[in-house]
Amino acid sequence: MPIYCDESGGVSAGVMTLAAVHIADGNSEKLLGRYRTITGLHGELKGSRIDYTERGLFYELFDRFDAVAVVASVDLRGPQRLELVPPEKDYAVYAELMARAVSGHVEHGERTDTVIIDEGRYDERALELVRNGIDALLLQRTGTARHETHFADSRRCPGVQIADVVANTFYNALVGGHRGGWMERIVAPFRDMGRVRQVSINPHKMVARWARREASAP
Repeated sequence: MPIYCDESGGVSAGVMTLAAVHIADGNSEKLLGRYRTITGLHGELKGSRIDYTERGLFYELFDRFDAVAVVASVDLRGPQRLELVPPEKDYAVYAELMARAVSGHVEHGERTDTVIIDEGRYDERALELVRNGIDALLLQRTGTARHETHFADSRRCPGVQIADVVANTFYNALVGGHRGGWMERIVAPFRDMGRVRQVSINPHKMVARWARREASAP
């Protein structure tokens, strides 16, 4: 089954999340179709544009159509982290979250043959580096090269739209405040059911890994 990926936030926002959603092709289309029928949605489903009631419906359908998500996040706020990751490292944070979220599915025994990533955020060179990194990760973790990593226009890909809503939910929950509290209440039952698993990345350890890689590079 495919894994669909999309992110929310970024280095400049101080918080970044990336959702990797494991769901059958047909089920992603059914989920989005049912959501459209109930809400009357036209156009692209975006987490930033839906209200609390619609989001609750989304997660009920997420469960009904047998979706599972791993959400990787990093919090770069606070006085000790303000200068830790410069804005130009946004791509590197994105790649780190992507690897952690996708590997979370593999480690949990969820088999996949395709990883589909939203193409909208980064340039072609950066996306190709992401593709190569995920292909290498899957080869290392599974021992087989029978995987495909490619990119999709979110407007035409129900699975990426689903990942967008999940990433946006956890971004807002991590940011906190009144809106974040509502997000927590909406998603808590589905986290308890195992429909969503969370992985938090320690930013200091992340930066230390980058430094070790740079030091060992020829």
